[in-house]
Amino acid sequence: MNSEFIVETCTKTGLPVCQRAYLINLALGYEEEFYLPSVLAEEHEQELDEFFLQVKSYLFSRDCFKKSWCQTDNPELCPLKKTCAFELCFNLKEV
Repeated sequence: MNSEFIVETCTKTGLPVCQRAYLINLALGYEEEFYLPSVLAEEHEQELDEFFLQVKSYLFSRDCFKKSWCQTDNPELCPLKKTCAFELCFNLKEV
């Protein structure tokens, strides 16, 4: 696992939270506890794909979040390919 992209641990699952998931948490106002996008989607009563696309759209509307998001643009370095919304995160899935 590429630990340089892990910045927190999910409060609910104990799984690692990457830089991009961390940004999603910050955008939603979570500053002390952090969650995987799948957990956040469940809390907001949405499917992961729908939730992720809405949050990603918001992030890209804000320069501060967009800049940070784009700094981690190499899908090969993603440490969470099996526990997150990997394909949506790196635009590998058509929705």
